[in-house]
Amino acid sequence: ALPTPMSSLAVVTLTALPTPMSSLAVVTLTVRACISFANGDRVISGHSLGVGIALIVGALTQRFAVALHPPGAAQHQAQQSSAAGGAIHQRSLTLTSEGDWVSQSGSLEDDSALSSLLQVRDSLQPTKQHRSDHSAADDLTRHVGIRWKRVPHHASGARRAGATSNVDVFVGTGGHGHTFPGATTPWGMVVATPWAHARSAGGPSNWDTQSGFNSDAAELTFHGMAHSALSGAGSGELGELRLKPLASSADDSWASIREQEVTIPTGSCKGSPGFFSGKTRMADGKQLCRIESSATPRGAIHRFSFNANTVKRGVEIILSESPKSFWGYQLHESNLTVVSDKEIQGCAISSVSGIGSAESFLCFVAVFDQAFEAPDTSARGAVLLEFQGSRKTITARVAFSRTALQYAQGTYQRELAGRSLESVADAAQLLWQHALRRVRVKIDPPERQRIFYTALYHSMLAPTLISEEDGAYRVQRRARPGDQPLRGEPMLKLSMMDEKMPLRFAEHGRRMFATYSIWDTFRALHPFMNLVHPEVSADFGYSLTAFAKEWGFLPPFQLIQSPADMMEGDGGSIILGTMAREGIIDKNLALESIRASRLSAIDMRESIEKQGYYRGATVSAALLQGSADSCIRRLAEDMGRTDDVALFKKRADAAFVYWDSDQQVFAPIRSLTEGQASFTAISSKTAEGSAAFREGTALQYSFAAEFDVEQMIERHGGAEQFVEDLDYFFNEAPEPGQKVADLTGNLHQLSLGNEVTMHVPYLYSLAGQAPKTQALVDELVKGMFSDTPNGLPGNDDMGAMSAWVVLSMLGFYPVDACSTNFVMGRPFISAAELIVKDGEVFRIQVHNQGEDNKYIQRASLNGEDMDKPYLSFDEMSQGGELHIWMTQIAPEAM
Repeated sequence: ALPTPMSSLAVVTLTALPTPMSSLAVVTLTVRACISFANGDRVISGHSLGVGIALIVGALTQRFAVALHPPGAAQHQAQQSSAAGGAIHQRSLTLTSEGDWVSQSGSLEDDSALSSLLQVRDSLQPTKQHRSDHSAADDLTRHVGIRWKRVPHHASGARRAGATSNVDVFVGTGGHGHTFPGATTPWGMVVATPWAHARSAGGPSNWDTQSGFNSDAAELTFHGMAHSALSGAGSGELGELRLKPLASSADDSWASIREQEVTIPTGSCKGSPGFFSGKTRMADGKQLCRIESSATPRGAIHRFSFNANTVKRGVEIILSESPKSFWGYQLHESNLTVVSDKEIQGCAISSVSGIGSAESFLCFVAVFDQAFEAPDTSARGAVLLEFQGSRKTITARVAFSRTALQYAQGTYQRELAGRSLESVADAAQLLWQHALRRVRVKIDPPERQRIFYTALYHSMLAPTLISEEDGAYRVQRRARPGDQPLRGEPMLKLSMMDEKMPLRFAEHGRRMFATYSIWDTFRALHPFMNLVHPEVSADFGYSLTAFAKEWGFLPPFQLIQSPADMMEGDGGSIILGTMAREGIIDKNLALESIRASRLSAIDMRESIEKQGYYRGATVSAALLQGSADSCIRRLAEDMGRTDDVALFKKRADAAFVYWDSDQQVFAPIRSLTEGQASFTAISSKTAEGSAAFREGTALQYSFAAEFDVEQMIERHGGAEQFVEDLDYFFNEAPEPGQKVADLTGNLHQLSLGNEVTMHVPYLYSLAGQAPKTQALVDELVKGMFSDTPNGLPGNDDMGAMSAWVVLSMLGFYPVDACSTNFVMGRPFISAAELIVKDGEVFRIQVHNQGEDNKYIQRASLNGEDMDKPYLSFDEMSQGGELHIWMTQIAPEAM
């Protein structure tokens, strides 16, 4: 009994309802939720009031109904139910494993009911032991004890519904996309993905198999099913903790079996969000086994089905680095312990090459459904488990932790014990369905819809969870004086763990996320997540501020528990500044973290106070430093911090010291005397690369002062000259020279496959030539993206490329993230709904959409005609309606 229906948690009652078939438990909960009732059958977001939720669990029905009714009604309904032999007659909502709420009146478009249920789910504890074959939704909410309608797993041919049916996990796995096809959950700690490399020099390079896969090869050398991977990274690779099934149809020695090459034909691989399957075979061409895998947020499950004529069956557990890696990691130390004839556990510490030798620590528990022979655990970083008996299928459940072994043990009990592969896969799909439903679009043709939703999926693969359910996590200590300033303190032994990588705890209710490809993702991915997943973004921001407090700065890249010095600049300050300006995180906390990072004595930041510019920095680094200074200046201005405004405005303006008006590019400075710079001559090689420009050319970086577009236009000679320079850039300039690495997706000087020029097509709009932006975006989306393995123009870079195409297809892009504005482009959608802050909905309706109608004739926001070429974050995050009218003929201006 509670004094008011507004209480957060009113009552929990269990009422046994005897039936001839099974017992039903009616759990009545009154919660504080943003749900109101209209006509007894539809749920509409609105008022905060007490809501009763009856969770009806039926052992035979394999489903749950969530009945929403006012407080006090549950007891009356239970009495009616008992009198009727257990049947409860009421209007109800049902959450199917496709992730859709349905009621007697049909599908609900509002997500408030789902959000409320998930909040209730997270507050409860286990109520009973589940069977191994229980349904997917049971398993997703294991500690709630909810059942819902069971559907056959899609691997067996059942259809997938909703957004997940439009995701092709193999897009980007060919060419230079570097994505992986394996199973994972949104921002999950664990992946379950094949780890394989090219068999010969004739196949894709090992650089193009850094995610452990490449569809361009018909067959790859298989190193096992890995539990970590970087999606779309251009440098560095993981592939940790691999499970490799081995078998023989003859009584060969295990030594000879282990020496044989195992391959995986890429054509045998299938997948969807949360599920992967493929077939491996031995060097003689005979099939070895079928692999099926899925993942939970902190664990994975694998089913290995061997041939009927198999004589020997085994699974090798490998902690050491895989052969043929382009970068890879180096195992420093590991331990393995056999707990029983079905369970093995261990921990490992490694250094990851290609990303500033970042440290990686993991622990795991692997439990098999069959007994194995006592293995030899003395070998470095690997152990072979041999299985006896007549069963040809082995199931392995793997729990993972980046913190400690006891946390992996807890994850096994909480996320994996007693769960089937099908139920885990369907639960993972439901998590994806809920994450993807924050952006709902109508778009034609179907191929373009697959491009959109696959990119949306790829935008949610990183950063990844590193904290445990109680908030525990580990983070590497900052390097000591004299060590590499942007790296952590080296840790080469497990015994150093508590000293070098101490245990920390996140604030109550917060989660820690890691692995930020900051140089790539500050530009578009994080602004996009701020808009459609602000709650997750808040945890990203909290994590970055925790790292900044630990290390005294924000690194240009961050991997698992470590800072890393790959790339340059201070994109982390831009991420935090943008979040603070958009109300995602606390402004004071953000300013404190950014200010400390900006004033730290690393990567020549102290030189600006002494020299008046970032002396010794590359031109590209100086521009990124200026961008970070500009962002904190604007945040300080929002907060009325006048001293900081003056300090960081001066520092941001110093980036323009690099502008050479004679060569009309930002150029390396040879000397600076009384404000007059002497530059290195590069005018004849502006399209070529040099050490002064990171992954770009001088011509590309001449448009890279997007943090101050007005001044950049002025330096080019005014708006008219600026547009002429853009015309030359897109229509006449030669493609980048061969000296510049990793520049793909080229259109003259535009390299859409890399981040430096992703914003440049939208600069036309800010110079008064919006139709040119619209025509260019039309050409780029149609010409450089497809729903095939080679459907990306370059590395996906942890979702950066995917964020570009998602935003561009919606019709806008954040040229300058910290401005909090999204510049209008050419929408490809007919309609869209974005679930934004506080569950509000921002709707987009595009009129006269068509393949040839690529120009915006006019647009209105909330009934008011738009007179500017951009939308602000505040305008969209409050919800509302944007109407756009398209035309085939380019208007003079928007």
